[in-house]
Amino acid sequence: MTSTTLDRNEGTQGAPVPGLYNLRSTGNWNATGGIIAPGRLYRSDSPARLDAAGTAALGALGIDLIIDLRSTEEVESASYEFPGIQRTGIPVELLNPTAVLTTEQTLAALYESFIDRYGPMIITALRTIARHEQGAVLVHCTAGKDRTGIVVALALLAVGTPRAEVVRDYAATHANLRGTWTKTILESLLIDATSLPNNVMEIVNGSPAHIFEALLNCLDVKHGGVAGYLRSHDFNDDDLKALRTRLVTTTSEGTS
Repeated sequence: MTSTTLDRNEGTQGAPVPGLYNLRSTGNWNATGGIIAPGRLYRSDSPARLDAAGTAALGALGIDLIIDLRSTEEVESASYEFPGIQRTGIPVELLNPTAVLTTEQTLAALYESFIDRYGPMIITALRTIARHEQGAVLVHCTAGKDRTGIVVALALLAVGTPRAEVVRDYAATHANLRGTWTKTILESLLIDATSLPNNVMEIVNGSPAHIFEALLNCLDVKHGGVAGYLRSHDFNDDDLKALRTRLVTTTSEGTS
């Protein structure tokens, strides 16, 4: 399968890895005390289908650690191993794959449930990013949309990336997934897209900005914001300092 990642990710640091549809770097965005350093943190859909060319392109980005947020069932159905790249699994089940096509839940409700249930896993992912001293980290789930989107967003918000930039990055995902990625996924399940109710289709490939704004508003109400949420799950000052050291550089360093 071929990728149009560069075209679809225009403006979001898209990277040319054949076989990935939702890959991008988080680099060159504003943060407290500088900018997010390019080439340190990537996000994507699952790389399990990468061929030799895609694998080589992934390695060429300097990625030597992958954080895999897929559930145990998802990993068992589509495993992978890349030479020279460590995989750390942090299993999270947003919604059982067998239930997603008939669920009456909304994407907004799933997100609120996710942050309520999986705080410890989110913290583990953030600490793994923060403590990886060399090379780049890739965070992914299946679509690189929900679990990945929330973990990466919380990392960026924690180090001071403006909310509007983080929401814009989240919303960019829909353009990457619609079309070939969605068609491939639904065909593998023998599902006709026209038969799916709107709430299910949004869960499959949607990333509306207002949904993520609602999640952040929920964090504001329940925890006093992202910082309060992370503290409530024992993400301490040392953790935050390590995350800043890992992700943030000065503007002059980031553009040299």
